[in-house]
Amino acid sequence: MCKTFLSKFYDPSQHEAKTEVRRDQVKGRGVYALNDIPAGSFINPDDSHLNLHINRYQWEALQQFIKDYPDAHMYRQLRDFYLSYGFENDSSTNGLTGWTVSIASMNTFMNHACEDADQIASGINIHLNSFGQVILFSPVGYRRKFIVTLTVAARNITEGDEIRMDYSGFRTEPTDEYLQLLQSFCDSGEGLVPVEYEGEEITDDQEL
Repeated sequence: MCKTFLSKFYDPSQHEAKTEVRRDQVKGRGVYALNDIPAGSFINPDDSHLNLHINRYQWEALQQFIKDYPDAHMYRQLRDFYLSYGFENDSSTNGLTGWTVSIASMNTFMNHACEDADQIASGINIHLNSFGQVILFSPVGYRRKFIVTLTVAARNITEGDEIRMDYSGFRTEPTDEYLQLLQSFCDSGEGLVPVEYEGEEITDDQEL
């Protein structure tokens, strides 16, 4: 962690990726590269700490509360917010389990990659070594508990490319229902959140 991750994370040359959010009449929003991005570069790394986390116990309590009080609309909206925009945590290295959701990062608007060729960004787990083995103790990980996964360029990205990643990695154990949901994205081209832009015309190149 100290020899490889930190040296790369604090290397300015690894943070040259510039991106923007563009609106789309079908997808809703997408993230696009504003410059050429070399493979391995970090993409919007602020996402690692601009987030909200709910632990496993709190998540289960929230689910039960909604069952007991089905008319508690704001609690259902809170659950749906995590399900729509968040990813599941199940870390054996630092006890960070539950759900994490971005609150101020454009990574939230990165669309699902339906084909391997479309996946030009991926998440790396900083608690795994290069062989995919869990690091049982890491001072870096323990002092930065919320930096569990970071988004990096999976290959060289060309200016203007839409940056997409595989959503199946957002669930510890993707259910059939979730995989069917991802397939529906690919079949329809639509995103998870409905597109509602009342009173304005949206073009593909309009910046958010």
